Amino acid sequence: MRPLRAAFVVASLGYLSAGCPRRPSPAVLVDPAVVAGQGFLEALVARDAYRLECRASDGSQCPIDRAGHVFAASFIVEALGPSPEPAVARDLGAAIVREQRGQAWGYAPQAPIDVDDTAFALRALRRLGIKDTVTPVFGFYSRAGSFATFLGGAGAKLTTEPSEANNLEVHPEVNANVYWLLTGTALASYVNLDRLLPAQAADGSWGAYFYPGPTYGTWMALRALCSAAKLSEPQTIARDRGVAYLVGSQAPDGSWGARGLSGNAYDTALSMLALEGCGAAPQAVRRGSDWLRRSQGKDGSWSYPGAIWVYRAKDTPRLDWTAYDSARSVTTALAVSALAGISVGGDGGNGYAAPHP
Repeated sequence: MRPLRAAFVVASLGYLSAGCPRRPSPAVLVDPAVVAGQGFLEALVARDAYRLECRASDGSQCPIDRAGHVFAASFIVEALGPSPEPAVARDLGAAIVREQRGQAWGYAPQAPIDVDDTAFALRALRRLGIKDTVTPVFGFYSRAGSFATFLGGAGAKLTTEPSEANNLEVHPEVNANVYWLLTGTALASYVNLDRLLPAQAADGSWGAYFYPGPTYGTWMALRALCSAAKLSEPQTIARDRGVAYLVGSQAPDGSWGARGLSGNAYDTALSMLALEGCGAAPQAVRRGSDWLRRSQGKDGSWSYPGAIWVYRAKDTPRLDWTAYDSARSVTTALAVSALAGISVGGDGGNGYAAPHP
């Protein structure tokens, strides 16, 4: 790894207020936590060791264990920044392209294709300079005006209640993922942010169908809302309520996770990314960054013991497949991205750039 490949440039350390001359600043400030985290991720990619573990609730073999190339790779690509090591970029791109079926992707080669993983794959390939298109997601577009997660889905009912039948409906975090992919493209008119609002809870958080807990869904919804060029009044209110939820749920030590208690790296990174993307609560983000640095492992990674996603495979008898980040790839990638966002913006308020200028 080149020593400064992971460096993130701080635009200025000088004074910007009136009457205060700009102070000369170093060209580059290297965040050791970011560099170490990126080095850990690069090593995982080199060993093809970044997939997720899957466990079945009945003790049987989960058929998609040690899968999730596309899902994990998308987070790693974002964490490695605009100029990843060529060999790492090549390996990530090849792993994603290898699992392409037609114009879409699934969580695993033996799993059905879905719009969530397709959006993750297309975003990663665009960042890697391999493919720049969003049209494959429209194979999942329903007459109801939303994106059904799986082909053949009814696509009419927005739901976060897991069941066999509901797997084929509309899921808010999945649509938010697609909307962010479409933002800034010629097909941005298909972004329907109002479709996300009914999934917002009374406390301001967003539920998710496949991803346990409120943090992932809140991050995805806020990422879509705060990437939009213009919001309606109800959308603005929803955004502000979501931000307020995250600020209010930060633990005293700066982490997120268990409300009012010390949290974990996964929820902390997601919360920081959501606030950074909305240009909100820089002090809360800064406290989160301090906690992440304190909790980083000696090998540069961050770990999370909880479930990353849960899929209801069967209602009767109940069978859930649950994925865990045992490789520490997703959690580390999210933490690196959260810390890198602070490094770039300087105050935690840099905001998400639209995928296309």
